[in-house]
Amino acid sequence: MSKSQTVKVGNHEVEISSLDKVLFPDEGVTKGDVIEYYSDIAELALPYLEDRALTFKRYPDGLKGEGFYQKHAPDYAPDWIKRVDFDKREGGSMTQLSAHAEGDLVWMANNAGILVIHAPLARTDKPDHPDVMVFDLDPSEDYSDTVRKVALELKGILEDRDLKSFVKTTGSRGFHICVPLRRDHDFQEMRDESRRIAKELEEHCPDATTTQHRKKKRGGKIFIDTYRNAYGQTRVAPYSLRARDGAPIACPLDWDELKSSDIHPQQYTIKNIRQRLGQKTDPWADFLKTHNRLKLTG
Repeated sequence: MSKSQTVKVGNHEVEISSLDKVLFPDEGVTKGDVIEYYSDIAELALPYLEDRALTFKRYPDGLKGEGFYQKHAPDYAPDWIKRVDFDKREGGSMTQLSAHAEGDLVWMANNAGILVIHAPLARTDKPDHPDVMVFDLDPSEDYSDTVRKVALELKGILEDRDLKSFVKTTGSRGFHICVPLRRDHDFQEMRDESRRIAKELEEHCPDATTTQHRKKKRGGKIFIDTYRNAYGQTRVAPYSLRARDGAPIACPLDWDELKSSDIHPQQYTIKNIRQRLGQKTDPWADFLKTHNRLKLTG
C-alpha cells in the first residue's frame, strides 16, 4: 500500500493514510498491515460484530504509545457506518458504532492505529438477553500448560450440561470458552448460572483454579473469570488484533487443538494467521448456528 490513498471497498470509498507508520516496532508491522489484515479477515470477523454496540481500544501511535478505549461513535465517522443506541444501566444512552461490512473495518482500522475490538454478549435488539456466555481462563502469572488442561476440564463440565462450547485464544495469557445461547434468559440469570459452573470447575480443579476476584487472594491459581457475563460488559472479539508484543490475534480454535501442549494463547499473529486460515477450515463454522438452552440450576 502507498502512504496515503482513497480505496474503494464494497460500495464505499475510504481514505487511508500514514500507511508506513510502524505500530509494532519489534515486528515491523505498519498501519497499512493492520488495515490490510482487517480487510482480509472481514468475512470471518463480521458475523461476530454485526448488530452489537462495539467498544474499541485504540493505539494511534502504536504499541509504544498510549492506548485508550472508545465507546461513543465519533462525529466524523462516515454516515454509512451503522450507529446503534445503547441504554446505560445508570440511565441515558449513548450512540456506538457497529460493523456490517469490510469498509467499516477498513475505516475503523485507519482511524485507530492498532485496533482492538471488544463486542458485548448481546445484540442490540435484545440488549438484556445475551446470546453467548463466556469463561475467561486467566492465569495469575504467565501462561502455563495447566490453563489448557483446565479448559478441557471445563469443556467436559459444559458437555455434562448439554452445552456445546467453542474455544479461542485471547491473544494474551489464556483462553476464552464461549457458549452460544438461546436468548431465553436475562443477564442476571445467565451470570448466576455461569458462576455456578465456575464453582463446579473450581471444585474439580481446586489446586489449579479459583473464583476469587481479588488477585492477591488467588494464590497463583487460574482465575475463572465470569465477570464479563453482565449487561454492558464486553469480551475481545474473534479475530481481533491485540496490542501486545508479537501482534497476536484472538483466534478461534478447534477443541482438538487443545489436546496438544504445543498450543499457546499468543500462537497466532498478524504474521501467520493467513497461513493458518489457508490451511484450515473455520473451527467456529457452527458457532452462529448453535443455540444452547441454558438450564438454570439455582
